[in-house]
Amino acid sequence: MDEHGRLKNQLIAETMIHYPDRNATLTAPYMVFYKEAQPTWTVRAELAEVSPDGNQVWLIGNTILGQQQKTMEIISRDVWVQLDSEQAETIAPTTLISNYGKTHSIGMRVFLSTERVDLLSHVRGHYVLP
Repeated sequence: MDEHGRLKNQLIAETMIHYPDRNATLTAPYMVFYKEAQPTWTVRAELAEVSPDGNQVWLIGNTILGQQQKTMEIISRDVWVQLDSEQAETIAPTTLISNYGKTHSIGMRVFLSTERVDLLSHVRGHYVLP
């Protein structure tokens, strides 16, 4: 919940195994991030591990981040999500797909609350003018 009592993020999974004093392991995790009670980003992965304090989620395997209002999709793998700062990042190859083209990079950092995406290195893109 945010400071106004509104839903900030939600994590759903097919299965969850909780290990006392350790991480929780999730199968087929699905996350939704909200801004002012409206969904802004969705995140899907093959597996996930959640830290004992619940503030960090390690998305393991193929991962897809999508924006609700804009047609942008980010495809990568092994993404680390920090729930308190609403950031997601990886050092893995990443593809960003939008209405205007496709961009590839090695590594990315997404600031979910501000909708900013930083592509970290070896960035190449193909753009189509509207």
